[in-house]
Amino acid sequence: MNANVKYPALDKSALVECVPSDQGNNQEYWLSRPSEERIAAIELCRRIHYGSDRVTGRLRRVLETVEFPPR
Repeated sequence: MNANVKYPALDKSALVECVPSDQGNNQEYWLSRPSEERIAAIELCRRIHYGSDRVTGRLRRVLETVEFPPR
């Protein structure tokens, strides 16, 4: 996926409740799709939910070594 693409923001004020039986053939549909498409859909959902800055930003990794005096 292109990191420069702007995805729509998630409207967190909307809430929809459903039970698994209301979803119909959702599982069958996604099992019929290629794995690349399923992963791309998960990535899109993740970017919409968390925003692209939190997805692409990384924690700074710091390594410190400490030398103790011999006993």
